[in-house]
Amino acid sequence: MSEIKTTFLDKVNNENLSKSDVVNLFKNLNDTDLEYSNTGYLQFEISDESNIILQFSAVDKENISFRYDENIPNVRNGQSWYSSNGSDYSEIVDAGDENYVPKNSFLNMEKTVNIISEFFENPKQKPSVVFWTNAEDFDWE
Repeated sequence: MSEIKTTFLDKVNNENLSKSDVVNLFKNLNDTDLEYSNTGYLQFEISDESNIILQFSAVDKENISFRYDENIPNVRNGQSWYSSNGSDYSEIVDAGDENYVPKNSFLNMEKTVNIISEFFENPKQKPSVVFWTNAEDFDWE
């Protein structure tokens, strides 16, 4: 099985970290960590041209948005889904640095840890601990 590469804010750049190391990065997140960067991702390489990426944008420790991307050739440039906290908001908000995400995509730390854990167990499937909404279902204008 391929390994998962992690990029976390301005602290970790494309490194192989264990699930527990990644979970600890999130659990130990504080406001000063978000001063220069508030995004990152976990990348699972399927082939040289295909990846599955779990991208995140953090407003603070209890408001983290996730996007699950299937960047697979021949799938019309791939598909993307946003996490959903169950709220019925389709509003798009700035999560920082003009990084726009659905308002209802922000999750608390408990859900964040569960998503990361499931992604490490089976990156080829969207984590089942939350609902996911296709990015095409939002009005981005």
